[in-house]
Amino acid sequence: MLKRGATKKAQVMSLEEAVKTYIKDGCMIGFGGFTAMNRNPTAVAWEMVRQGIKNVHCMDRHGSACSWILNAVGAIKIYETDWMGWGEMAGKLDVNLERNYKAGKMILEDYSHGAMAMRFLAGAIGAPFIPYYAPQGSDLYNTKYDALGRAGLRGKDPKIPKIKFQEMADPFYGAGNVMLLPAARLDVAVIHVAQCGEKGTARWRGRRDDILNGRINLGTRLPEGEPIVARQQPFGSLRSSAIHAGSMTNRPVRSLRHER
Repeated sequence: MLKRGATKKAQVMSLEEAVKTYIKDGCMIGFGGFTAMNRNPTAVAWEMVRQGIKNVHCMDRHGSACSWILNAVGAIKIYETDWMGWGEMAGKLDVNLERNYKAGKMILEDYSHGAMAMRFLAGAIGAPFIPYYAPQGSDLYNTKYDALGRAGLRGKDPKIPKIKFQEMADPFYGAGNVMLLPAARLDVAVIHVAQCGEKGTARWRGRRDDILNGRINLGTRLPEGEPIVARQQPFGSLRSSAIHAGSMTNRPVRSLRHER
């Protein structure tokens, strides 16, 4: 255990080395950013393709450039998401996902947009599950469409929740029924950030990122990205207990890794 005030210092790793070390065949991985337009860590996906990573269990809050790249080579075996397209405005379907799914080469588990966000939140705060309302009354909460259950994977793989959801009555205020959703428990979570500090601090501008609940969190940063001086700008920073940054161009950058 580290003494009070003591923190591990940054390591320097290339993207190639980081992927080789922490991303394995069959791992459960999540990609941050928003669709294909905002901070997708696409360099990590490309490097996974170069290294031949297969049978990935991918989770995200919407399809992205990363899932498109991996689906193009058939690297995703299980995909839990809420948006199968690429780009909120264009709404294009991932044609490789469609082909692989129809051919029975992958399992597709569908949640609502808000439900996936809540699952990642639960994982990030260390809760085993979290209550949520929407979208009650839809077939997303119909056990008939539990893809992982139909595949016989629930209760066998410790990373996959035993059930997709659980309905319960609000015991505190009597405000009706809510759905309990299982936390997302990733092996590796990947985000792209503008700045990485020496003590696990990551900073970016724009919308917040949900994908921060992996056993290992891997953060990419451009080589020219500025390091964080948190005391100069104490607000707007995210302190992660598990940041490990690699370079977008295979050149080393500031990086941090802490295992939970």
